[in-house]
Amino acid sequence: MTRLFAGAMFAVLMAGAQERPKEWEAFANRARGLPPEHGADLLLRLATIDKAKSGELIAEAFRLASRAPDAYPTTGGRHTDTRAYVTASRHGLDVFSLRMRAVRAVLPADPESAAVMFRETPIPPRPVLTCQANHVPQFEDYYQTMVLV
Repeated sequence: MTRLFAGAMFAVLMAGAQERPKEWEAFANRARGLPPEHGADLLLRLATIDKAKSGELIAEAFRLASRAPDAYPTTGGRHTDTRAYVTASRHGLDVFSLRMRAVRAVLPADPESAAVMFRETPIPPRPVLTCQANHVPQFEDYYQTMVLV
């Protein structure tokens, strides 16, 4: 529900993008009050339209992303209705995916900062998997971002 509301608010902001800097700030403040994974996602989206504050918004989203409850996305398994699958694997709302999005967002304007951010986000420790494991960590995004950095 939160994601639906946030998506609707983002669409409203985009509709009048030229006249709404005060509304953008109010939206950013509301995004900061959401759970960290949703707040970081919305700040990254807002950074794409508010070019004047994009660097600041991306840096804040990068920091906020570290508090998301899921460390990394997973793939596979039959149990696709779990919270981790829906937020992390399906929507990229995990620490790792959000931070890689922030790195890619800042890369064109400031490659040095992107490299620092990338180094601050190493691949997290992976669990020992057994044959019964339903989900396995997915780090494809890391390697794709590494090539760009």
